[in-house]
Formats: sequence, C-alpha cells, structure tokens
Amino acid sequence: MLADAARSGLCGAWGVSTWDAQPLIDALRAGGTATPPRPEHLMHRAGVLVGPDALTAAEILARLLGVDVGGRWAMSPFNGDTRQSFWADLRVTALLGEPPPAGVGTAQAAFRLAYELPPVTRVAVGTSDPTHLAQLADAACLDVDHARVQRYRTLLESRQRLVDAS
Repeated sequence: MLADAARSGLCGAWGVSTWDAQPLIDALRAGGTATPPRPEHLMHRAGVLVGPDALTAAEILARLLGVDVGGRWAMSPFNGDTRQSFWADLRVTALLGEPPPAGVGTAQAAFRLAYELPPVTRVAVGTSDPTHLAQLADAACLDVDHARVQRYRTLLESRQRLVDAS
C-alpha cells in the first residue's frame, strides 16, 4: 500500500525505521519465497555506541530490503544525550585521522562517525540548542580515516567474540 501511495503521489517516499533490526531480519528470512517490501529508506541505530551485532544486523537488513547506502538513514548517534558522563572519557576524534582535527570535540566526531558505523547518508538528531546543531552540521563535512574506522569495527567484533565465548 505504501509503495502504491508513493507511486500515485500521495507521499513522496516511504521507509522502515527500527531500533533493533534482528526481528525484521528473522521475519524476512522466515517469509520463504515471498518478495519482501522494497522501501526507499531504512533508518536504524548508528554510531560509536552501537555494538557489532547491531551494526551487522543493520547492514543485513538493508541488503534484504534492497536499500542502498543512499537510502539509509541513522538515528540516535548519541544514545540519547551527550551530557552523559561517559562522553567525557571517549576519545573518538582519533578515528577522524592523525592528528585529530583541531577544535573538534567528541560530540562532533561521534556525529560524523555515525555516517560510517554503518554507512548511511543522513543522521537524525534532536536538539534545542542552535549552537549544538550548527556544530553537528559542520561536523558532517569532516574527513574520516576509513582504515581506522574499519580497525575499530574489527576490534568491536573481536571483543564481541570473546564475550560470546566466555
């Protein structure tokens, strides 16, 4: 029905948004030979706080739904609030390159990295602070060291395998 609505002009596009991609993956795989819906967009969690299983699940769901990176959007790159105490201890600016860009804070780096973990073209955030929003808009243009991001993902996956084995 949503695809028909988009084709007829009742809506511009439609998509799927999920916090946890695994149940959708399970449902699509259980569907047998039924053709899954083909949304234009998929929104899922992304960023440095997302675990390796969720990163992989988002990529699998995108593949099953046929949504390429251009149609993938991210949500919750800060897991709700950048004022939580653990943000002061994170050093994610190193994933942007060496040396890290001058004047770039943790929130800006985390926002930019949400475009890479896993790859998406848009990242949704909420804020009531125009300065914070301007900083995030600027951060979207930061360069990323893709080799470091891949190393980070590999480390996450290795750590997860150790946890699963124990």
